Amino acid sequence: MTGPDKTSVETTGGLTLRRRDFLGSAVGAAAGLLIAACVPSASTSSPSGSTVAGTGPRKPTGTLTVATPDIGNALYIPSRLDTPAGNTALATFGESLIERKVDRSLGPRLARAWSVSADGLTYTFDLRTDVKWDDGTPFTSDDVAFTMKGIIQPGSTNGRFAQFRGLIDSIETPTADRVIMHLKNPDVSVLYQLAAPGPATQAMFSKKYITQVGEDAAALKPVGTGPWKFVEYRPGELIRCTAVEGQWRVTPQFQELVIRQVPEESTRVAMLLRGEADIATVSIQSTKQLTDAGMNLFLQPTAYSLIISLQGQYLPSRPGFKKDVPWAADPADPVAWERARKVREALDIAIDRKTIVSTVLSGQGAVAAMPYAVPASVFADPSYAPIEFNPTRAKQLLADAGYGSGFDMPFLLVEASGRPLAPQVGQAVAQYWQAIGVRIKQSNADFTATVRPGTVARTLAGTAFTFGLLVYDEPFAGLIGNGVSTGDALIGVEYPPLDALVAKAAATIDVDARRKVQVDIGKMMLDQHFMIGIVWVHGLVAGGKRVTTLPQVLGVSTIHNYEYAAGPK
Repeated sequence: MTGPDKTSVETTGGLTLRRRDFLGSAVGAAAGLLIAACVPSASTSSPSGSTVAGTGPRKPTGTLTVATPDIGNALYIPSRLDTPAGNTALATFGESLIERKVDRSLGPRLARAWSVSADGLTYTFDLRTDVKWDDGTPFTSDDVAFTMKGIIQPGSTNGRFAQFRGLIDSIETPTADRVIMHLKNPDVSVLYQLAAPGPATQAMFSKKYITQVGEDAAALKPVGTGPWKFVEYRPGELIRCTAVEGQWRVTPQFQELVIRQVPEESTRVAMLLRGEADIATVSIQSTKQLTDAGMNLFLQPTAYSLIISLQGQYLPSRPGFKKDVPWAADPADPVAWERARKVREALDIAIDRKTIVSTVLSGQGAVAAMPYAVPASVFADPSYAPIEFNPTRAKQLLADAGYGSGFDMPFLLVEASGRPLAPQVGQAVAQYWQAIGVRIKQSNADFTATVRPGTVARTLAGTAFTFGLLVYDEPFAGLIGNGVSTGDALIGVEYPPLDALVAKAAATIDVDARRKVQVDIGKMMLDQHFMIGIVWVHGLVAGGKRVTTLPQVLGVSTIHNYEYAAGPK
């Protein structure tokens, strides 16, 4: 793809929205009528243009109320931004250098163009010169350098700390509208890491503002460049923003945006039906009730994959490594390694995924093999055969591994923001594992407060938990952050041969060659059963009668693009 400055701007194969995946059920029939509302029509600019084409200048009116399970923490400075929910809120008033469009291709945002050196070590970003912060000061290259350096400063808790710290060598700002980023090693994931909407929104921050008021004050009352201006944050309750008229990209239709934290789905649905909410995250179980009431539905195909993380697959040098974890072992000990692999395979093939899709998901999902490779994408290689359901063989594998009488497993049911159904799927998986002799001890857990710190510190050995894995543009881009030894949090495994393949993919500039490396990554993960992929889930966002258009990026599970929400003409 050629960027605005005629330089090479790389894109992936993207995702394909196939109507046949959804039609033929209550949800499919309803979504089929509204599927066009998820993607801008020919008369509307995609969420990368200025204002909605054909409408001309407009005066924002009214309040757009959003009901979501989690609004995250108010930690809106580079060194403290640590949760997907917090990133989602930040995306309302903050903006990224690069835009991820509805088809997941990359385009300009605060960076109007960019280029990459032949050796893949130097990224040059040319910035827009017409962008201002809420306080009226201009957005410049100093803000970009300040943001990136803040992310990787010592003590940073930013969710991208490990990736960027291992990636960035130095940053130059030769002019106010140009940033030159030098990498330690070639890594094509840098563009994905700087794009939004997506798994995390790495928005830019104002150097002048944070320096003047201090980090603590700036974190609680941030300024941004986006189409919404931050007004207030009430912990566990709401975030309030107001529209920025004449913003360089788009002026929202609504004057005020209120994002309310509403953990219970029944309450979110009731708010929609009573007109107290205009947009809400819902599950497919609520479809009939909402469509019968005339609500609008916006589908998010393969919004996320539900997986089981088997914690304890750490490097033997880690203090948290434990030899007695059934599914973990030192790769240097081939006997123990094969024993652990048999346990992982037994857990994998003991699950009837097709039944889970048809019952728990009411048919609105797909069986997962390689959870980082989105179905219908170029990375979903034909060699990735579905995991067989074979409880008889699973029992034999456990016996061969020395666990004929089973073993105890603490099992955490975790629901991350914007990715519901993980606990319900986890409960179904627990029944299958109990059937082969595993003694499950289930409990609910909060990801942000309890689970994530353990994945960062590598202190959850012997515990398994459910998780909604976000969609990544390419498999290696996700694994870099949570599936390898160098990742900040660990959802997967610390295994040097896998580390090497992921690093090779990141350093491979050629698209076709990189795809081949990632196919090898998938084969290794499936052969070793490092992670238990269960299902791909189609997400669902409900809109009240005042919202008939809400562009959603394929594979992004949390609600976004509020600035493009629009009602009946």
